Amino acid sequence: MLNNEKQKKGTILIDSKLVLFESHPDFSDNSRALYEYMQKNTDYKCVWLVHEKSSLEILDNIGVPCYLLGSKESDEVIEKARFILSTSFELANRKKRGQIHVSLWHGFGTKLVGFFDEAAPSGNFEELMTIVTQCDLITSTSRSSQMIFSAYFASDPRKIAITGFPRNDYLFSEDGRKNLKALIGKELDGRLIFYLPTMRRGLKAEGRQFDDNLFNFCDYSPDSLELFLEDTNSYIITKLHFADDPLFSFSNQDLPKRIIVLDTSAMLSKQMTIYHILNAFDCLVTDYSSIYSDFMLLDRPIIFSCPDYNEYEKDRGFIAEDPRFMMPGAFVKNQKELMRHLRIALEGQDECKRYRRFMLPYFHRYSDDKSSERVFNKMIKMLECNLPDCHKDYSNLYVSRKASLSQYTGRCEGKLYFDNGKGFNEEEVLTVVYNLDDTDAEGYVELLFKCPYRTVKSMRFDLDSFNRMAIQDFLCTVDGVALEYFCPNSVTNKDQIVFFESYPQFVFDLREMNNSEKERNIVIKFKPIDLVYEGSVLLAKAQQELNEIKNELSDVYNSNSWKITKPLRAIKKN
Repeated sequence: MLNNEKQKKGTILIDSKLVLFESHPDFSDNSRALYEYMQKNTDYKCVWLVHEKSSLEILDNIGVPCYLLGSKESDEVIEKARFILSTSFELANRKKRGQIHVSLWHGFGTKLVGFFDEAAPSGNFEELMTIVTQCDLITSTSRSSQMIFSAYFASDPRKIAITGFPRNDYLFSEDGRKNLKALIGKELDGRLIFYLPTMRRGLKAEGRQFDDNLFNFCDYSPDSLELFLEDTNSYIITKLHFADDPLFSFSNQDLPKRIIVLDTSAMLSKQMTIYHILNAFDCLVTDYSSIYSDFMLLDRPIIFSCPDYNEYEKDRGFIAEDPRFMMPGAFVKNQKELMRHLRIALEGQDECKRYRRFMLPYFHRYSDDKSSERVFNKMIKMLECNLPDCHKDYSNLYVSRKASLSQYTGRCEGKLYFDNGKGFNEEEVLTVVYNLDDTDAEGYVELLFKCPYRTVKSMRFDLDSFNRMAIQDFLCTVDGVALEYFCPNSVTNKDQIVFFESYPQFVFDLREMNNSEKERNIVIKFKPIDLVYEGSVLLAKAQQELNEIKNELSDVYNSNSWKITKPLRAIKKN
């Protein structure tokens, strides 16, 4: 690993003491807790990158060094940082050699994330694989979460460290009641219930959307809920997931007076997170949020309010066929059931205490305030020995022609674009998948397209999305007629076309061709030279040609005629 070592000319030197923090939302969660630990206990320079201008002003006012993502200053600090820490995988795709990216992550619960099809709507995992591979260390809370994270992210389990989440240190160190009073501006003299539902409009619509009421109850009655809270002398404090904050408003809903709604931006303005107040509460009510697994460290009652269980299971999905064995608390689906189990909890009858304690090791190896310290020590250990990661360590298995995994690297996706007056676009395009190993006896790839358009001004063929081959003997025919072409991002060396940018392209002018009333047959044929494997052969050949030229020059320099004419060359030079 680099330690302020010299780098290539023109690059920014890595600062071995610079640590970069990022979180969603800004200045929160595990990144926030680890930042405060490192500020207090180490000599590292800690800097924040924030997403919102309002956050920039708040942090600047309290003396936290910070930059706005996308600014020139943020780009420079990303280049310089030794450690890049995030609550997800943010900025992992920008990490370079000598830097260490740590995903502190943001929860371990029952719902699917990562590479599971149900977890995201698109199913496009190319970016996810890039950032997961670039990441060097992922924090987890237990052996179970380590294994499940490994499945979530198709990641080497050896780089998933069981450290505990730094944010849980607050559960053992903060005065939650005092912080809550400072946050809402008044003392609440009564029992406190924290209601924290999970994200509903994040990656996709997940379950019910709070359209009718905050609890998604079919039997919702604000009057009876208000009477219950007064009778038990209790309050419900609630907060939506930060991603849902700007999407929902309860101003048009009838909320009891003893329900207080918290807001992400308001909490940040007072430098608070939910973990600064979590230990103030006598009971937690949640649905599918991973917050319950952290609340288990307090050994207090948990109630799972899941009126939309069937819809959520269909929309998002769970890591188990029946996730309720992982939910150590009463499971309710309506307001009547919720109030009944809340009354039991508030009267001191902890229904699921034994099962909660039984399940605690599944979620947590540690029950202390040392998670930040363990994460920091793991980071320092990476500087010393560089923890293993099969995705990086074994990447050579895809490169060698002798390796069996090399068969998967030749996959290419060619695209043929048509300009019908709107320019080249993703709507008027034909796509074909081919492999560089699938050539005929003479080494040619042949691709066939059926053009469905009658009028085409021009056509463009992209060999692939990235530049990995040189081309020889390229030919494109339309109904048997060869087309002329030009390559805007290439150079020609003898009979080979070499591209110097991604998306290697061939462009054809079709204005001189007659319009057709039928489909046109387009055949593209070429001989690919795979630079990944054959580049060394080309370099060796070029080196051989260079050596031959040097030998010829050496013969010239050593010849009698060259020595005799030396004075004449000197006169001409002067």
